[in-house]
Amino acid sequence: MTPDRRLDQLEPLMAESLQKIDRLIEGQGQIAEIATRADQNANTAARGVANLTLSMQKQFDILRAGQDELRTGQDELRQKVAQIDVLKAGQDELRAGQDELRAGQDELQTGQEELQAGQDKLWASLNELRQQHNEFRQQVTSEFYHMNQKFDLVIELLRHR
Repeated sequence: MTPDRRLDQLEPLMAESLQKIDRLIEGQGQIAEIATRADQNANTAARGVANLTLSMQKQFDILRAGQDELRTGQDELRQKVAQIDVLKAGQDELRAGQDELRAGQDELQTGQEELQAGQDKLWASLNELRQQHNEFRQQVTSEFYHMNQKFDLVIELLRHR
């Protein structure tokens, strides 16, 4: 084989090998580029997960604070409900006291009416006594007048004797 012929045989093999090497290098570059992008995507995803974790933690803290506020509000509400119950019990006691007061007022009204009736009877009795007194006085006066007349007659008779 002549060197030219050998070179002619080697050239296509070399060109083919170089082409394969070139494809390998290009494939390696693409793999490196994909790996770089994957690494960037992984970094982006890691940052996103980290940010999401921080955001979730903040939201969880806010939620926990809100729950604490709700519990405090519920406790205050329970206390206010208890106060309302105490106030309702006080109102019930006041109503019972008002009922007792009304009953006492009714008894007082009845007592006043009875007193008025008794007073009216006393006035009627007093007026009757006054009338009897006046009638008795008139009788006494009349009797006294008659006695005076009789006495005058007795004196007249005695004088004439």
